[in-house]
Amino acid sequence: MTQSISIVVPANVNKCILAEFEFEITYIERIYVNGFLKAQDLELVQGEKFIFDVCSGDHIAFNGLYAPESASLNIIKNPVGKNDAIFRFLDQFKQRIYS
Repeated sequence: MTQSISIVVPANVNKCILAEFEFEITYIERIYVNGFLKAQDLELVQGEKFIFDVCSGDHIAFNGLYAPESASLNIIKNPVGKNDAIFRFLDQFKQRIYS
């Protein structure tokens, strides 16, 4: 089932990162920034990301859904592992931006 999420970009933020960390497929039907279509028909699998520029105060609307990959249906979710994956991603991303 398609979900819709809207956010307002906080101060001092200039990038939006959509990243898939788990054995899932994220389907992004559309991304709107301030009412204008930014991207559509994106598909992200584990390890992939989509990055786009934003400005403080931008209104972003996401429409899409995610589904587990068939290989992950028998894997027990590990919230600690998920947090570790997120922190590793952020550390690697910061190193590339600031090095």
